[in-house]
Amino acid sequence: MLVSGAEPSVFFTLGESSGLPEEYGADFYWESPLGKVGVQRKEFPGDFLSSMQDRSGRMNLELLKMQSLDVKVLMIEGEQRARWTNDGTLMAGHHPLRYTIDQHRNYLASIQLFRGLQVQRTHDKWDSMRFLESFKQWTLAKDHHALDYRPAAQTEGFWDTLSNEDYQKWFLQSLPLVGPVRAKNIIKTLGFPFRLTINGPNDLMEVPGIGGLLAQRIWDMFHKLEAPKES
Repeated sequence: MLVSGAEPSVFFTLGESSGLPEEYGADFYWESPLGKVGVQRKEFPGDFLSSMQDRSGRMNLELLKMQSLDVKVLMIEGEQRARWTNDGTLMAGHHPLRYTIDQHRNYLASIQLFRGLQVQRTHDKWDSMRFLESFKQWTLAKDHHALDYRPAAQTEGFWDTLSNEDYQKWFLQSLPLVGPVRAKNIIKTLGFPFRLTINGPNDLMEVPGIGGLLAQRIWDMFHKLEAPKES
């Protein structure tokens, strides 16, 4: 990780001081399988407001520079400690500023929507360091499939023991407009209307990562079925 020389010295424990991050409008920069990654840190409200209201357009210039990054993040530090009046005006000490919570939320929404940055919030410098270390490791991962996983099947029985019917209902709920009630009615009326196109558990064991116990479990889920009840 490369760290802008303008950052507090505590951040230099994360990586080497460099002027390169500033060329991308960022304070922290590294390369990953996702591409070029840049994080801009803004202390709130001080540095955030001063850069946003700067006559030279410092914030806008930084955001424009960040457009050449593949992954770009605005990290707002200390926002949780900010105080707002009852009518939503930001307080600086005992004095209200001409900045409201509605302005703040709309500004951040514009940054995300029209500049393509994700906004992350941290409590203080130490929390910012934790975020940077964690986020860097996430970007360096070879794959990112967390959003592709379906929730695990749930049981209606006791002791969290999943029956074949529980798995069958879970499987059927991947179909359009099929919830737990419709899935149960399909099984009750028709049985489970699908089969694996294999001859037995041994065929499943040819798949990398599937051993004997798992192969048998999958086979049973598709083939140990109750006969449909006659109407």
